Amino acid sequence: MSRYTFTQHQFHVTVGWDNPLSTFFAQVHNTNIPMGQPRLVRWVGTEPHALPTTTALVQALADVVDIPTHLLQAMQADQTASAPPTSLQRDVRKLMAGRVGLKRFLAGLALLVVVGLQATPAWAACTTHTYMYNGQFVTCTTCCVGNMCNTTCY
Repeated sequence: MSRYTFTQHQFHVTVGWDNPLSTFFAQVHNTNIPMGQPRLVRWVGTEPHALPTTTALVQALADVVDIPTHLLQAMQADQTASAPPTSLQRDVRKLMAGRVGLKRFLAGLALLVVVGLQATPAWAACTTHTYMYNGQFVTCTTCCVGNMCNTTCY
């Protein structure tokens, strides 16, 4: 997953490529809205294959912001360099879409446990929050696999 941030007019924007969902995504926050009130004005690319091209991402944000060309190029490179989803990730997508039974998903999950979390790529439970710190936006993402968590802020 890649993530890039920029500010344009009154908007703080986070964009990137989400490989497990195979989609580009964006979050747009309006910095003119007072603290304590919802600032998120646009959140796109939250479903599998929702925005498969940077052109689709640009169109989804066209009425709010223009994504800088160098970020579009970087995200296209991220998409090109991304590994295909694992069979477990494909099954999780199907389960989320209601196209695979729970029995097959649990069998795949059991295989993951047998092989070991260290050797097999797996989905992580992640949350992302954006905070105002010393007058600047800080976005933190915490991802957990089992009882191991990692937080990255930028």
